Amino acid sequence: MLRIAALGTIGLGAALLIAALLLSTYTSSRITKIPLDIDATLISEGTGSALDSASLSGDRVVVNQNVPLVSQQQVTVESPANADVVTLQVGTSVRRTDKQKDTGLLLAIVDTVTLNRRTAMAVSDDTHTGGSVQKPRNFNDESPPTAIPLRHEGLAYRFPFHTEKKSYPYFDPIAQKAFDVNYDSEEDVNGLTTYRFTQNVGYGSDGKLVAPIKYPSLYAGDEDGKVTATAA
Repeated sequence: MLRIAALGTIGLGAALLIAALLLSTYTSSRITKIPLDIDATLISEGTGSALDSASLSGDRVVVNQNVPLVSQQQVTVESPANADVVTLQVGTSVRRTDKQKDTGLLLAIVDTVTLNRRTAMAVSDDTHTGGSVQKPRNFNDESPPTAIPLRHEGLAYRFPFHTEKKSYPYFDPIAQKAFDVNYDSEEDVNGLTTYRFTQNVGYGSDGKLVAPIKYPSLYAGDEDGKVTATAA
């Protein structure tokens, strides 16, 4: 259910990408590799469309518009991490701030990816997935988390040093594949010139749905991907 609800939170993407770019460039004049000591928390606020999870038990699925949202990412370094690669573990949550406690939680996911420290591209091939994602659990489940191998491609959570004004493949751990993230414009953030990138997953530049995206299930029986109610 958390994964389905996350479909309405795409509006936060641009803010998260700007934050990632800032992390990648603030010391670019002195460093050309992703550091091995990252321990950061990124918080972004915005508005967007969000599925009302309570409506899933009814006859119609309700999507609320202009919902206040906050996204938090906790980024740490795991193994392998060496002169050439770095592995990032990123815990991401998205909440509705107009609802209380667990009723406002739209997304909770822990994603792990190994990146080339110079290019920021995921390191993977046919025999090494280069990443994993934790299988969703119920709130009351106290068992250890289970990591599911997941092949990552393209950029993930970082932009390369000396980022160019062009499109890059950028991995979406929910859709479990990379989509182009496109250069949009320059923006001034507290006196620092930044590049704004936009990624549309299943939507066109006008914000309209182009083609539904199949979000692969993280369950063996695909039980989290089945909804029988009608969309309102």
